[in-house]
Amino acid sequence: MKKKFTHSLLLCFFSLFFILPACNNNSDISQKDPLQLSWNDILKDAKGKTINFMMWQGDPQINKYMNDYIVPAVKDSFGITLQISAGQGNQIVSILMSEKEANKNISDID
Repeated sequence: MKKKFTHSLLLCFFSLFFILPACNNNSDISQKDPLQLSWNDILKDAKGKTINFMMWQGDPQINKYMNDYIVPAVKDSFGITLQISAGQGNQIVSILMSEKEANKNISDID
């Protein structure tokens, strides 16, 4: 039961953060609409990639959970390296808006 829950949690985690746009390093598949792709196609393209995940790191328990459980689980289950960096909500939005105004197609954060 715990393994099924873990896989469900990871699936939800990546679905929420749109793994495909995050893994757009020279990939043909990343130029396609993720809603038109199968989950297996998305996972295949993401394998071996690195996702830069910016998150609020103000809670030591959440940080520990992410670093000790989620990061290794993502690597083991999907072959994806998850790099976590600190960021506040307003900082993340500001970075994304600046990149959009500069017409950047690829973000510094995923």
